[in-house]
Amino acid sequence: MEPVNYWDDLIYSLHKGRCILVLGSALSTGIEEGGGERPLTVLLAQRLCELIERKNKMVEGDRGNLFQIANEYVRHFGHISLERETENFYNRSENATPNPIQKGLASLPFKLILNAAPDDLFYKALIGNTKDPVFLHYLPPGADRVEIHKNIGKPTESNPLVYNILGLWSDSKSVVLTESAQLDYLQDVIRHNDAIPNSLLEVCRTEKSIFVFVGFDFGSWQLRLLLRALKLGGEEVNHWAVQKPATLQRETLLFFKDQYGVHFMDMETAEFVRELVRRWKAAAPANKEESNIELRVACLYAQADEPFRNEFDKHLAPLREHKYIKTWNDAMIKPGEVVDEAIRRTIDESDVIIVLASADFVASESLYREHLTRAMQRFEAGKAKVFPVIVRDFAWADTLIGQLPIVLPQDNGAVQPVTNWPQRDGAYAEIVKLILRHVKFLMDDLKTAA
Repeated sequence: MEPVNYWDDLIYSLHKGRCILVLGSALSTGIEEGGGERPLTVLLAQRLCELIERKNKMVEGDRGNLFQIANEYVRHFGHISLERETENFYNRSENATPNPIQKGLASLPFKLILNAAPDDLFYKALIGNTKDPVFLHYLPPGADRVEIHKNIGKPTESNPLVYNILGLWSDSKSVVLTESAQLDYLQDVIRHNDAIPNSLLEVCRTEKSIFVFVGFDFGSWQLRLLLRALKLGGEEVNHWAVQKPATLQRETLLFFKDQYGVHFMDMETAEFVRELVRRWKAAAPANKEESNIELRVACLYAQADEPFRNEFDKHLAPLREHKYIKTWNDAMIKPGEVVDEAIRRTIDESDVIIVLASADFVASESLYREHLTRAMQRFEAGKAKVFPVIVRDFAWADTLIGQLPIVLPQDNGAVQPVTNWPQRDGAYAEIVKLILRHVKFLMDDLKTAA
């Protein structure tokens, strides 16, 4: 029996964090010479066809099937040449930008995204939506997959996980491009338990998640084996594929419905994404209430470090734009206010306190002994987060700042003062990235409490 309203199921599963997005290669697109939009895998296949024909050789396979054309290309020119041409293709700037469909899907609270395209465009789309995603890809046999996979944390709305199930173009050993490599891959994921991270499969199994397939052709026989590898089926859970039923044979429709519980939505992909985004925004009053929660962020600094405060404040602009935070610094103290009293009051009311630390900061009796001590008391009481940022190098390890668990900015785990970075923007970007993660954790706590 068909579900009465699949939209209700989708929105409910999104709200509960139990909706897994599976992206097909047709979703990653680029612009061909005539101006039309085509899947990147099709454009790459066409590029390989051109290279084959330039050598006066006949293209025998389906010109839009990358697996077939890549196989032909390897027969003529070898694997190294295929790897080089693939990297050149994906390195082109016009092939490195997410499209509106990817941006729309990235705005939704998917925690786990399985991507069958060999690119990183959806990862970029998530970053563009101020999320802090984890990005992993398939590793071939021989790699220490167990060691690498064991540290995968549980994905969240703020820190979603994108897993490229067919590898990544920039890692030539991982990417699955040819028919022969595709067969090897399918054998690997079926025979070996560590081919796809078990932690991801656990999310699929234990939470009875709904799968949403976008950008696939379910007429492809390989997809049946992939669904088997993902261990779909066996539960009374409906999954959804965005593909017009008229494009598939009746036997195919019945097979996927009976074996895996996959139902097909009679919509174009762009139409589906627009409607899903619209319904998500309109569905739950909680979503609207959540967007109004802003954390109060105070910045303490010495007057000698005001140029660093101005630079850093610009990097906090995206967080303010998305209504995540409200920022405060002493430049906002009104005429007639007592400065120290205004700073004390702000510290007591702030959720996040950022300390731009330098020798001048420590040398200031009021900043270091009074205001930093007050901020640390709130931190120890669990009432605020305190993030010290070393803007200029000094012996900070034996100060109060060294007693805090996180000192920024860090480069490969080592604290590097802002002035030591080749580009200060890189230091500020790393700082904001970590602060954003904690800001979203705090927002989640406030939403739960509310």
